[in-house]
Amino acid sequence: MPKPSAVGPALAHPVAYRIITTLGVHGPQTPAALVKLVSGVPSSTLYRHLARLHENGIVEVVDERPARGAVERTYALVRHGGLLDPQEAAERPLDEMIAAAHNFTASLIADLTAYIESERFAMPRDGAYMAMLAAMRLTTAERTELHERIVELAREIARRPDPGGRTRTALYTICIPQEPTSTS
Repeated sequence: MPKPSAVGPALAHPVAYRIITTLGVHGPQTPAALVKLVSGVPSSTLYRHLARLHENGIVEVVDERPARGAVERTYALVRHGGLLDPQEAAERPLDEMIAAAHNFTASLIADLTAYIESERFAMPRDGAYMAMLAAMRLTTAERTELHERIVELAREIARRPDPGGRTRTALYTICIPQEPTSTS
């Protein structure tokens, strides 16, 4: 489990955030593979952030094998490694939370753009979509229930036996409570 107060700063740093989301989308990776997947980041910077994420319990070593006289490690997210606990979020500095929000939306835009620009782009065939699902009036308890049920459904589907033909799928969720509006 990640150390308390470690996830917030990680999500607020663009390189650490990209490592977390890359592992979340692509699954376990070696540092060499991460350097290729997290383009534009010098390898020394990536290694430094990967080490910090490991020290803070956000990623873990899931495999080690000899490679060219050294040990090559494969890293994966610890269960819930990239999630910021709501209580921890409330205790983080505002500028850190804004940086994490920017990283979240930048990652979403980058993933969506890469998909749209890819040769395989075909939303109906792929079952891909982008939509504002609803503008609802919810209590805090209902928002929490909605999130928990979405997570529960995603995990239930992911646990099903693979029928073949599955591809990694990024599912971004965000629920934003808005200021009450007058109905007069």
